[in-house]
Amino acid sequence: MPQLWWLEQDADVNPASEDGADRLADVLRGLHRKFGRRVAVLVDEYDKPIVDTLHQPDLATHNRDYLRDVYATIKDCDEHIHFSFLTGVSKFSKVSLFSSLNNLNDITLDPRYSSICGYTDHDLDTVFAPELPGLDRDKIRRWHNGYSWDGEEKVYNPFDILLLFDMRDFEPWRFETGTPDHLLKELARRGVTIGALEGVEASKSELGKFDIER
Repeated sequence: MPQLWWLEQDADVNPASEDGADRLADVLRGLHRKFGRRVAVLVDEYDKPIVDTLHQPDLATHNRDYLRDVYATIKDCDEHIHFSFLTGVSKFSKVSLFSSLNNLNDITLDPRYSSICGYTDHDLDTVFAPELPGLDRDKIRRWHNGYSWDGEEKVYNPFDILLLFDMRDFEPWRFETGTPDHLLKELARRGVTIGALEGVEASKSELGKFDIER
């Protein structure tokens, strides 16, 4: 894990094990000791090693179990951690992936954070006001204001909007930021069309049941 190697250099830690969980624990303790302050743990795309191997259930399961041990370290080293924040594309079951890390506060569908992952209309009309001249404001909304976590407030994908402001042209820039290939493949495998999902609603409990099928 090259990322841990760089952190070990910063923490003045010599790895005593090849195990990812043990190395992460040593890094957290080392950083706290060296700088005298508890650590902020930020994990982006916590689910990527699983999502990338969903077509190989055995490997996906192996990756899930490995990550479960690594994430359990976050709780085991609680005295060295000030704040933890994990993000991901897919909402895997807490039971399967975070069974040991049971002190998480899941804010995925919390209305208080519905605009945390994008720009709001207010952001565009204030912070980005200098970028708007020459662009059709209503067209910007129609093309790019389509993400919502509470069914009410919509937000713009940040990189999507930045590409629009840079290129000054309306294109499906969202595909430049990545496409949910695993979701499209799964829909195709199950014979489900995009149109069939129109109006479908899923409860919080259903969203929290997603796991690897073997």
